[in-house]
Amino acid sequence: MSKAIDPVLIAARELSVRFGEQVVLNNATMSVHQADRIGLIGNNGSGKSTLLKIIAGIMEPDSGTVTRKRDIMIGYLSQDFQLDPVLSVYENIVEGAHDVIAILREYESLPFTSKKRHLLEAHIHHRDGWNLENRIETAMHSLNVPEKNRDIMTLSGGEKRRVALCQAIISRPDLLILDEPTNH
Repeated sequence: MSKAIDPVLIAARELSVRFGEQVVLNNATMSVHQADRIGLIGNNGSGKSTLLKIIAGIMEPDSGTVTRKRDIMIGYLSQDFQLDPVLSVYENIVEGAHDVIAILREYESLPFTSKKRHLLEAHIHHRDGWNLENRIETAMHSLNVPEKNRDIMTLSGGEKRRVALCQAIISRPDLLILDEPTNH
């Protein structure tokens, strides 16, 4: 009996990218299935980050197509991630859940009889929005993130990376893309 294939989250076909005269991707094709754990290994300048940015929807290829599962949530942690230096550790992490928080606020602002409340409630349930605070606390503890009130500017590179990772996972993405996750 054959094993069932997991659903495809993203399919990229014949991607090509040039930076001036340099060809970074030349007809690259790949797919990512739901249970996949993939690592890209290659020389510097071989197009790994470019491919990841295209898959994440941050960059468009010069040619080729990318098809994503409808309503897919993609988390992306770039190798040159940016945290907001005026926000605390906790405030930066919460920024990763801004879409869930927006849905919660809209839900709470609607009259009890609004039909839209039922739609929003389904989204909140699907995204585990009712447990957001608990998920943040759990992620912070699991990743050994510095104290909530710490100033971002006082953190080491590794501590910043853990805060950024916590920020990326807090939205519960269907696909989490980490570009150079061990840099720090």
